[in-house]
Amino acid sequence: MTVLPTLPLALAGSFILMYLAGVDSTIMSLAGLAIAIGDIADMGIIMSENIYRRLADATEEEQRQKGYARIVYEGATEVGGAIVTAVSNTLVSFIPVFFLTGQEGKLFKPLAYAKTFAIGASVMLAVTVVPFLCYLLFRPVKWRMRMTLAVAALCGVLGMFATRAAFAWGFVGSGRGGLITIAVGVGVALCVVRMARERCVPLEQNRVSRGIARVYTPALRWVLAHKRAFMAAPLAILFIGLTVWLGIHRTLYPLEWTVNRFARGQASPELKREMFAPPEADVARPLLELDYLRWQRVRTPAGQERFRLLTRRQDPAERSAEHVAGLTVVREGRILPGIGREFMPPLDEGSFLYMPSLLPQAALSEVAAVNSRQDVAMTSVPEVACVVGKVGRADSALDPAPVGMIETIVTLKPTDEWRTVPVQRVFSDWSAWLKAPLARIWPEHRRITKDEILTELQEKTAVPGVLPSWLQPIQTRLVMLQTGFRAMMGVKIYGSDLREIERIGLQMEQILREVPGATDVVADRIVGKPYLQIEIDRDRLARYGVGMQDVQDVIETALGGMNLTEQVDRRERYPIRIRLARDFREDLDAIQRINVPTASGAQVPLAQLATIEAVLGPQEIKGERGLLVGYVTMNTRDRDEVSVVRDAEARLQQAVREGRLHVPPGTYWEWSGQFENQVRAMARMRILVPITLGIIFVMLYMGFSRWWVGAVIFFGVLVSASGGFILLGIWGANLSVAVWVGFLVLFGVVDDDGVVMATYLEGAFKGRTFTGVEEIREAVVAAGLKRIRPCLMTTATTVIGLLPIFWTSGRGSDIMQPMAIPSVGGMAVSLVTLFIVPCLFSAVEEWKWRRARRACNLTAAE
Repeated sequence: MTVLPTLPLALAGSFILMYLAGVDSTIMSLAGLAIAIGDIADMGIIMSENIYRRLADATEEEQRQKGYARIVYEGATEVGGAIVTAVSNTLVSFIPVFFLTGQEGKLFKPLAYAKTFAIGASVMLAVTVVPFLCYLLFRPVKWRMRMTLAVAALCGVLGMFATRAAFAWGFVGSGRGGLITIAVGVGVALCVVRMARERCVPLEQNRVSRGIARVYTPALRWVLAHKRAFMAAPLAILFIGLTVWLGIHRTLYPLEWTVNRFARGQASPELKREMFAPPEADVARPLLELDYLRWQRVRTPAGQERFRLLTRRQDPAERSAEHVAGLTVVREGRILPGIGREFMPPLDEGSFLYMPSLLPQAALSEVAAVNSRQDVAMTSVPEVACVVGKVGRADSALDPAPVGMIETIVTLKPTDEWRTVPVQRVFSDWSAWLKAPLARIWPEHRRITKDEILTELQEKTAVPGVLPSWLQPIQTRLVMLQTGFRAMMGVKIYGSDLREIERIGLQMEQILREVPGATDVVADRIVGKPYLQIEIDRDRLARYGVGMQDVQDVIETALGGMNLTEQVDRRERYPIRIRLARDFREDLDAIQRINVPTASGAQVPLAQLATIEAVLGPQEIKGERGLLVGYVTMNTRDRDEVSVVRDAEARLQQAVREGRLHVPPGTYWEWSGQFENQVRAMARMRILVPITLGIIFVMLYMGFSRWWVGAVIFFGVLVSASGGFILLGIWGANLSVAVWVGFLVLFGVVDDDGVVMATYLEGAFKGRTFTGVEEIREAVVAAGLKRIRPCLMTTATTVIGLLPIFWTSGRGSDIMQPMAIPSVGGMAVSLVTLFIVPCLFSAVEEWKWRRARRACNLTAAE
């Protein structure tokens, strides 16, 4: 009851501050409150638990001397400094978010403001309102039974009236709610009776506390007696977290370098090509390549399947020999390749945007026919609700789409209406009565995924000569506004000759199709649009006495059409245009026979005044930086954007060295796309995150009288961060700006338990002298026991507060879940840090005691 009121009060304070700061209530600001909801209660829990402990442990003599109010005051001031220090670190940890720019800044700044306001309000309530509530609610009450029942009945009736009013005014659900009203009244009355009859008893007599002590005490004593063995666990967690983050090829690079020093075999020319080495280079084949460490499930010609481990990349000759021998790879996967990187997790918009492009020669009628045929094919997929296609562009310079570009929006049905597909389980072949209980936990059917629907749509819309691109509507518009691409990423080829740009783009298209993870690779077909070129000869015009304007008017009227007048229908205006019929406009001989009047009134065929021929030209001309430009666009699936771009650039550079890609002087290319936001954001984060961690370390250093306590707590923060990386690897999420914001949340929260634990340890050792190591360890155990309960409660509230994020599946959960993963993983590992701080604290104090003893012995000997 002392902590519960702080939740609505902190949220109300946060909304007031958001209103004053001009922060709107959006999905991201509400996400900040959702992340902070578990942290809001932490400080109140620590404050309430410490005050309750002081009241329960106070003797009768202490109660008479100090009084009830003095004991509450001492309990509040004892942890007040630790609370302020911990919350200060939490607030400081979000500094990098306020310095973000661009899309990521607009997206995450409301979240940072909302979370900062909520945490700031919670700490103010924890040091002011919570002690006052403890003073009121923890005071021993000596009511008679009649008085207790009367107050309980009154509170129950008020609770019933309040609940009834909530139903009547529509604040809670709908309907009459009679049973709920009665249940609330009875519950409130019972709570009042319980609170009135309850007495403060030592926490050691509480069942939950005794259970925690039975587990924590022997465990902590074993840790203090075997410090080196225990410290192997957090060091292992730290190493595994770094390996999951950076990849095993980086953390074990010294081992790989040492082993490859003994490599003697020469790499084949094909293998050199895969290693991006020049053909003439003297390259030894590595014995160990951890970057290519992978497992494979292969099938032999006899049909048997087995697993194997590859510690280096295969030589192309070896793969060819296995293929000839009939050995096929069924499944494979990389082992600890490192976490991929992307700008933002893609939001599920519930629809697709299909943007195929036809060849420039395609006529409008053919484009419309292809669009109609593909719309019918996509509608046949059961999960598709509707399909709307658009051909060409509007009569506006803001939409420079050629005729051959189609835009089709495919809207999907709600996920609960999607098909189910069978899942093969280990128990699928068992008897029905035996597998029924297991099937409830692990169903034998699942919903079809969005990627599977996309694969089916791609198969149904495959048409020769149509170059597809699949994204989502909002995602596509953002990328197009930023880069001009109709895909996630691509190459911009700059030059002065459109034909040369198209040639380079087509060569790049073939090379980029070889990049793992690259899909929908499409190069602009720039030149290839048929044009009718009419070159008027001025000498002929002078010979026949025909004016240039007369020839141009005839060409415009016959081919392009000329507006003669307008038809007025109320507010609408319709132009009346005259031109030749389609059959005459599409016949080159008929165009040559078009007559042009002369000054004498004679008619001269157009062919005698101009040279008329059909030529191929560009369907669209794009320019940037004062140069002509062409695009090679692509998407990526099953891999992160940055890795795909890195591998693609390496393949293009290799193709240039091998002569497969020729780029003339004055022509160059550069990469662009959505990943540029990630590169920009990470460049800023690389500066801000270390600075923030340094500020947190300095604040920890200044918050304790022992300088090394801050380093001990900081080590626990790093171990908890490793837990976040481990859960990211298990979940299969990429490192994005949202994930790094989640790590900032973790950095600010995970040190709270360490600060509280170290504060009490420092207070227990302050001014005391010890006679032996065992006495030091017992003091550590006693201090740890008094802080393990609130630490566990704060960890539980943080994790429980984040669990609803993983239960939701609506819009926005795509960003919220990766943001919450580091906090959940880090807080789960932080249970280990509850032993790290006492272990290292005891180790340092024991070392200081042994050093002081040796100094005394040396002095006595002298």
